[in-house]
Amino acid sequence: NSLYIKSIDQQILPMEIEVLTKRDRYNEYIMTGLRTKWGVSLQRIASDFGPKYHDYLLDQSEKHRKDGFLTIDGDTLLVTKKGKFLSDGLAADVFMLNLERNS
Repeated sequence: NSLYIKSIDQQILPMEIEVLTKRDRYNEYIMTGLRTKWGVSLQRIASDFGPKYHDYLLDQSEKHRKDGFLTIDGDTLLVTKKGKFLSDGLAADVFMLNLERNS
């Protein structure tokens, strides 16, 4: 891209900064956590995002836990083998959408 090369030639590092809201950071953590074998730490949700987010996650994940797609092992919410190929959809179901407006 010519604009990129021009910026580099002028010793300007072309970059963008994205500022994530609390809700966006929660959703990113859920999406990436459920895609890994390490899952989502419920303690981290409580400490980093607060009790509203922790309670919301437990409430929103309950149906999928009952259906066998998600499980809680100790402190960790995990995708089961049954839910493995549904992990993005499962994550979307527990995303924080509108519980807090500007968080």
